[in-house]
Amino acid sequence: MGATTLKIALSLIIGGALGNLIDRIRLNFVTDFLDFTLINFAIFNFADVFVILGVVLLSFMLLFKGDKI
Repeated sequence: MGATTLKIALSLIIGGALGNLIDRIRLNFVTDFLDFTLINFAIFNFADVFVILGVVLLSFMLLFKGDKI
């Protein structure tokens, strides 16, 4: 895991945040449309998924790579 992984993680976080920001500016709310009714779980959208994936990837980098980023 190196610079490319860091770029991917930050791109996911920024892209997801921008997606939610655009919805918030245009519509005054964020549309959540992924609802898994088989389990009682939060309703979310792809921007939320991208932010979470980016944070998880970045966390793994910090945990396993340490100060070598």
